[in-house]
Formats: sequence, C-alpha cells, structure tokens
Amino acid sequence: MPHLQRLIGSATGITWAMFTALAETAGASLVEFRGFHVYNGQGAPAMRDPGPFRHLTALRTLQWDADIAFPAGPDATLRGALPALEAVEVRHTQFYPLLAQMELPHLQRMVGYHAETDAFLAVHGAKLRAADVHTPDVGRLVARCPGLVSLEMDVWFNPHVTFDLRCPVAHHALAKFVVRKSPVQPKAAEEAEWERFFLLIDPALYPALREIQIAQCVWPTSEHAIAQSMWVKWAERMRCHDIKVTDAAGAYWRPRLKGSRR
Repeated sequence: MPHLQRLIGSATGITWAMFTALAETAGASLVEFRGFHVYNGQGAPAMRDPGPFRHLTALRTLQWDADIAFPAGPDATLRGALPALEAVEVRHTQFYPLLAQMELPHLQRMVGYHAETDAFLAVHGAKLRAADVHTPDVGRLVARCPGLVSLEMDVWFNPHVTFDLRCPVAHHALAKFVVRKSPVQPKAAEEAEWERFFLLIDPALYPALREIQIAQCVWPTSEHAIAQSMWVKWAERMRCHDIKVTDAAGAYWRPRLKGSRR
C-alpha cells in the first residue's frame, strides 16, 4: 500500500495494529482517512504511543473515531505530526489533547461533538475557517475561533440543555450559519423553537453574518402560505440586518412586488 491515497470505510472496524501498519506503509501518500473505528485488540495495552501519526505526512482529511487513550504529554516529537492536515473530525475526547501538541500549520476545518475542546482551541482556534459543531455552547466555541467564516451547528432545546449562540465578544469574520434541528410536534412547538433560535442571533455580535442556511426551510408558493409562513417572517426580519435566510439549495426569499415571484 505504499501509494495509497484515500482510505474510506463505512463504520468499518480496524485494530490499532492495523492502523499503525497503514501509517508506516502508506503515510507518505495517504491524503484521506475516514469511515473507520479504530479499536484496541484483545489484551492490548489501554495506553497507546501516538507514534503512527508522525508517519502520516501527506494526510489532509482525518476522521478519528477511536476510544483509545494516549499519554498526557507533552511530547515534543509530536509537534511536526500531521503537517498537511486541513480538516479533522473528532469523535472521542481523548484525541483533542493529542492534537493540541501538534503544530498543524494547514488546519482550516474541524468537526466536533464535544464541549471539551479548550486545549485544542487554545492552540488551533485561530487557524480555523470552518467548523461543524454538535455542542450547545456554540457562542463560547465561536469566541475561541476569531477567523471562523462558516459555522454548521445542531440546534436543540430541552430542559436539560441550554443552547447558547451568544458570543461573549463581537465576531467580525463569521459570515454563514448552516443550521440543523430535529423537528418537533406539534407545529406550534416547532415554530416556538425556531423563534427561540432566531432571537438568539444578535447582529451586533455577528456584524459579518450574511447567510443563515436551514435545510428544513421551504419557501411558500401561494399567498395564503406566504402569510402563514414562519420562514418568510424570519427572512424579512433578518433581511433588515442584511442577513439572508436560505433553504437547503441556497435559495433566499425575495418579497413579491407588483406580482413578482420568489
């Protein structure tokens, strides 16, 4: 496998020994690794030496799904590991401290599922231009990434979770939100949740924001539907701040004037 460039699985399980062999044989050519769950073999030590990451000199995209622990460090030999990495998806918290020990000069995008990102963001937050986060404390995370331009996020409201989009300081780079939210019933509850979301958006804290893309958004086509649509209501309100609400295809609402259509 010395010339292998991409290895993409489908929730495929491989052992740490197999991952190590991959890094040692294809590390100079492999540019993408995702879709695999790396696990310790039976009877293997719980703590692993992160040495294989030093061999992955060409890797640009990494999805790390492994409940494997690494020494706390610091380990100076890790600074130059993953020198070409541009995008990383982290599915287990043990990986964040390891990434924080690396320089990662080309890192631009992260996908994260956890709130425990402080060590990682303290080192790499300023590099990030795009992020996809699955944590309710979005505002605090955004504040650690001053150069962030695009943010994808999950939105949910329940008694046990406080979703917070408010950034403690104004963010002058963030231009686009991509929003996901599981629908709830009845319709009134769904509309109430979207209202809570839009009310959290303070244009003064996001002066560069120009687009909020929502996959669930469906633009109405009849006069009656327009009058009833929550999407039209929020599109008009956001438009006052020069922010477009767009659907999954990127289409935005255009008010009807003199019989014109969207």
